[in-house]
Parts: sequence; structure tokens; C-alpha cells
Amino acid sequence: MLRWSTILVPLTAYTLYEDKSLLEARFATIVTAVTISLMLYHLYAVKYVIASKSTKDLPFPIIVSALCVTFLWTLYGIAINKVALQVQTGFCVLCLCI
Repeated sequence: MLRWSTILVPLTAYTLYEDKSLLEARFATIVTAVTISLMLYHLYAVKYVIASKSTKDLPFPIIVSALCVTFLWTLYGIAINKVALQVQTGFCVLCLCI
């Protein structure tokens, strides 16, 4: 909880004090950077998968549900025509192509 609080409290404070006309673009950039770093964080398990040649250590239900939710958010971003949301969540489409 302390780790998340050290991230979320400053971000919430930033949204309260930033100019509302600049907030969407700047906050979207910050959230996109955080989202990409969270996605890259989970790649540490790939070296164990390659070394052991087994995927038993990967949480398959969590991976599938995260992929589904991210895909739905991408569709929502396309539906409302928000580029920031499309870029932020569009990495699931990129992962599917690889």
C-alpha cells in the first residue's frame, strides 16, 4: 500500500493543480509511461521460461484476463476517438501480433 501511495498521491495532487486545458495530454503521457513500465516489468519471468523451457511459472488466468481487459479498453478508446487511450492500451494488439 505504501508503494502505491507514493505513486498515486503525487499523481492525484498533480491533477488537482494542473491547468485543465493541459491536463489530458500531460496526464495521458504520464499514465502511458506507467502502463508501459508495468508491462515491461513482467518480462523478467521470460528468462526463466526460456531457461526452463516451461511456462508453468506464468500466471495464465491473469495474463488472459489482463489481455481481454486491455483489448476492451483499446476498443473503447477507438469508440470515443481518444488517441491517448488507444496508444496506452494498444500494446495488447502489438503483443498479439508478435
